[in-house]
Amino acid sequence: MTEANNRFTFWFFFWMMVYVVVAAAPYLVPGVEDAASALRLLIALAPILPALAVLRVIVLSTRNLDEVQARIQLEAFVISAITVSFACFTWGLLERWLEAPTISVLWVLPTMCGVFGLARLYVSRRYA
Repeated sequence: MTEANNRFTFWFFFWMMVYVVVAAAPYLVPGVEDAASALRLLIALAPILPALAVLRVIVLSTRNLDEVQARIQLEAFVISAITVSFACFTWGLLERWLEAPTISVLWVLPTMCGVFGLARLYVSRRYA
């Protein structure tokens, strides 16, 4: 692993751990449901800060990639964006016309990350 990869790995996992702690905190602290609405808003939005830090680490590490790796990342991202947006569109039609259960938009980002990982494996095989 290069020094850039080590730095990316460290900061990625550091901010992901901060995210997990911040996101889990409301479940560990009693009485959050009874707190004032302003405090509940802060608690609800608190995980955004470490999530933004993770996104920043990803963008900065992408800038350090060579041309082939950058192309692999780009293709995987495009596949992920198209797949997830099409799935959301399709599910929205099912919700509207067939009364399918509603799925929260909270799941869009984790789904995109998962599809991106699978797409990156697929795209990488073409460049091997």
